[in-house]
Amino acid sequence: MAMATTASTTALASVTLEVADPEAAHRFCTAFSVDTYVRLRASEAHSTGFRGFALALTVSGPATVDSFLGAAVDAGATVLKPATKSLWGYGGVVRAPDGTIWHVTHRRAVHGLRTA
Repeated sequence: MAMATTASTTALASVTLEVADPEAAHRFCTAFSVDTYVRLRASEAHSTGFRGFALALTVSGPATVDSFLGAAVDAGATVLKPATKSLWGYGGVVRAPDGTIWHVTHRRAVHGLRTA
Protein backbone atom coordinates (compact mmCIF):
# COMPACT_ATOMS: atom_id res chain seq x y z
CA MET A 1 0.00 0.00 0.00
CA ALA A 2 1.40 3.40 -0.98
CA MET A 3 0.75 6.46 1.06
CA ALA A 4 0.92 9.93 -0.48
CA THR A 5 2.58 12.60 1.56
CA THR A 6 1.84 16.29 1.45
CA ALA A 7 4.08 19.20 2.22
CA SER A 8 3.41 21.08 5.41
CA THR A 9 5.14 23.91 7.16
CA THR A 10 5.59 24.15 10.88
CA ALA A 11 6.84 27.41 12.30
CA LEU A 12 7.51 28.78 15.75
CA ALA A 13 6.98 32.40 16.69
CA SER A 14 9.95 32.32 19.05
CA VAL A 15 12.16 30.14 21.21
CA THR A 16 13.71 30.97 24.59
CA LEU A 17 17.28 29.92 25.32
CA GLU A 18 18.95 29.94 28.70
CA VAL A 19 22.52 31.15 28.26
CA ALA A 20 25.45 31.95 30.52
CA ASP A 21 26.03 35.37 28.91
CA PRO A 22 22.81 36.92 27.56
CA GLU A 23 24.59 40.00 26.17
CA ALA A 24 27.05 37.90 24.13
CA ALA A 25 24.23 35.62 22.98
CA HIS A 26 22.19 38.67 21.93
CA ARG A 27 25.14 39.97 19.86
CA PHE A 28 25.37 36.57 18.14
CA CYS A 29 21.62 36.34 17.49
CA THR A 30 21.60 39.88 16.06
CA ALA A 31 24.54 39.15 13.75
CA PHE A 32 22.89 35.85 12.77
CA SER A 33 19.60 37.70 12.01
CA VAL A 34 17.49 35.61 14.40
CA ASP A 35 17.24 38.10 17.27
CA THR A 36 13.53 38.74 16.67
CA TYR A 37 12.79 35.01 17.07
CA VAL A 38 15.12 34.06 19.92
CA ARG A 39 14.48 35.19 23.45
CA LEU A 40 17.32 34.92 25.93
CA ARG A 41 17.49 34.58 29.67
CA ALA A 42 20.37 34.09 32.06
CA SER A 43 21.04 30.54 33.11
CA GLU A 44 22.23 29.59 36.55
CA ALA A 45 23.44 26.23 35.23
CA HIS A 46 26.38 25.58 32.92
CA SER A 47 25.08 26.09 29.37
CA THR A 48 27.94 25.58 26.91
CA GLY A 49 28.66 22.54 24.77
CA PHE A 50 25.91 20.29 23.40
CA ARG A 51 22.71 21.09 25.23
CA GLY A 52 20.47 18.22 24.12
CA PHE A 53 18.80 20.03 21.23
CA ALA A 54 19.56 21.76 17.93
CA LEU A 55 17.74 24.51 16.06
CA ALA A 56 17.22 24.47 12.31
CA LEU A 57 16.71 27.26 9.82
CA THR A 58 15.40 26.40 6.37
CA VAL A 59 16.19 29.22 3.96
CA SER A 60 15.41 30.15 0.37
CA GLY A 61 18.56 28.94 -1.40
CA PRO A 62 22.21 27.86 -1.20
CA ALA A 63 23.49 31.45 -1.34
CA THR A 64 21.33 32.27 1.70
CA VAL A 65 22.75 29.25 3.53
CA ASP A 66 26.26 30.54 2.84
CA SER A 67 25.27 34.04 3.97
CA PHE A 68 23.81 32.82 7.28
CA LEU A 69 26.76 30.53 7.99
CA GLY A 70 29.24 33.30 7.15
CA ALA A 71 27.45 35.70 9.50
CA ALA A 72 27.43 33.05 12.23
CA VAL A 73 31.17 32.42 11.93
CA ASP A 74 31.85 36.18 11.89
CA ALA A 75 29.84 36.40 15.11
CA GLY A 76 31.92 33.71 16.85
CA ALA A 77 30.28 30.42 15.84
CA THR A 78 32.31 27.27 15.26
CA VAL A 79 31.72 25.30 12.06
CA LEU A 80 30.70 21.74 12.91
CA LYS A 81 29.83 20.73 9.33
CA PRO A 82 30.76 22.95 6.37
CA ALA A 83 27.98 23.69 3.90
CA THR A 84 27.73 20.93 1.32
CA LYS A 85 25.31 19.66 -1.28
CA SER A 86 23.40 16.51 -0.38
CA LEU A 87 20.63 14.39 -1.80
CA TRP A 88 18.03 16.56 -0.03
CA GLY A 89 19.51 20.01 -0.61
CA TYR A 90 22.35 22.14 0.70
CA GLY A 91 23.32 23.02 4.24
CA GLY A 92 25.78 23.23 7.08
CA VAL A 93 25.94 23.23 10.87
CA VAL A 94 27.50 25.66 13.35
CA ARG A 95 27.72 25.90 17.14
CA ALA A 96 27.00 29.35 18.56
CA PRO A 97 29.25 30.72 21.31
CA ASP A 98 26.59 29.77 23.90
CA GLY A 99 26.66 26.14 22.71
CA THR A 100 23.43 26.12 20.67
CA ILE A 101 23.77 24.04 17.51
CA TRP A 102 22.24 25.61 14.40
CA HIS A 103 21.50 23.69 11.19
CA VAL A 104 21.07 26.02 8.20
CA THR A 105 19.65 24.33 5.12
CA HIS A 106 17.99 24.82 1.79
CA ARG A 107 15.75 21.86 0.98
CA ARG A 108 15.49 20.72 -2.59
CA ALA A 109 11.85 20.50 -3.67
CA VAL A 110 10.63 16.93 -3.97
CA HIS A 111 7.27 16.77 -5.71
CA GLY A 112 5.05 13.71 -5.74
CA LEU A 113 7.07 11.93 -3.07
CA ARG A 114 5.54 8.59 -2.17
CA THR A 115 6.54 6.23 0.58
CA ALA A 116 5.76 2.53 0.85
